[in-house]
Amino acid sequence: MSAIKIHAPLYWNHKQAGQKGENSVSDKLLAFTHGQVKNEIPMFRNLVIVQCVLFLPLLALLMFGFHAQLSLLIVTTALFLINIVIDMGGSGMRTVNSIFALGILDILLLLLLVVSLS
Repeated sequence: MSAIKIHAPLYWNHKQAGQKGENSVSDKLLAFTHGQVKNEIPMFRNLVIVQCVLFLPLLALLMFGFHAQLSLLIVTTALFLINIVIDMGGSGMRTVNSIFALGILDILLLLLLVVSLS
């Protein structure tokens, strides 16, 4: 008896080979994300460094300098811990980059809100 061999592609390709489409921002982002799969550990290290060095001190500045609410600390810390768990859990690069982008948008929105209300 011979074994059943199934060959599945690594990524599904929805575009036809000869089709020229627009290079939208989302296509470029997906191409970058799929290109970083081989660099997963350095990407994880860089994401953690960016969050720990830039965003957590910024949160401390908002809390103590501008007297921001405690809910900001809860939301931002939850996103930080979710990002750490997702990075260490072996999720795909799309998920990791999406959660990281959500954390960046959260920090920027909180920064704008706290500074504008002060």
